[in-house]
Amino acid sequence: MNPKSKPRILIALSVLLLINIGLVQLTADEKTEAEIPEKAVCTVCASHGAHGNAKVEEVKAWSQYMDKMHYFCSEECKNQFDADPQAYIPPVLPRPLPEFVLENLKGKKATLKKHKGKVILLDFWATWCEPCVKGIPELKKLHEELGKGEKFTIVGISVDVGKDARKKVQKFVKKQKISYPILRDAKKGQASLALKVKAIPAMFLIDQKGQIVAQWVGEVDKNEVREKIAEFLSDAFSSPQSEH
Repeated sequence: MNPKSKPRILIALSVLLLINIGLVQLTADEKTEAEIPEKAVCTVCASHGAHGNAKVEEVKAWSQYMDKMHYFCSEECKNQFDADPQAYIPPVLPRPLPEFVLENLKGKKATLKKHKGKVILLDFWATWCEPCVKGIPELKKLHEELGKGEKFTIVGISVDVGKDARKKVQKFVKKQKISYPILRDAKKGQASLALKVKAIPAMFLIDQKGQIVAQWVGEVDKNEVREKIAEFLSDAFSSPQSEH
């Protein structure tokens, strides 16, 4: 073989290899698109609790993330997902509760450190949120039943914003006679950002070790929440409380 012809042969082989790879990729893409279902649960809407329970809808867009396909009811939902996929995929449980700064109803800095060692139910809500307001009586009842000791508390985190937001929340809490602690996510939404809260009501259950062990978005069955709290309260009563 003429030595000068070797580079030409190598180039030809490389071109053929690239063509074959392209054909394989094209075939895979075509196969993937052919397998897209006509209807599915929209990943974004389901995580928002936009339809209450997960609802099967016409698939109008899709994305692949971490080897899994996600389907959407609109291009808008797809764009939201693509911008921050981690906010919409099933949460990792348990996981550590991130640190963030809140504000009490007097406008002073507040954190959750005073509740260290307790089982905590964080409730993100707002005075203008109808499902949030609708669920408050049940939360009050739950706190009265389970929060009288030192093992459990509910902490409401208001996401109301605006010039008179603090006064509005104060007035609301007084009128509703809410006995559990109410704080505000007023420091540039630190808590909402840290916990990736995209919609309210949103609740997070924290165990006595500071781990997020359950979470809910939208209107949920309070009996389910109660049972989950009871599960971890049982663990709390069977083991020594952490030091404050």
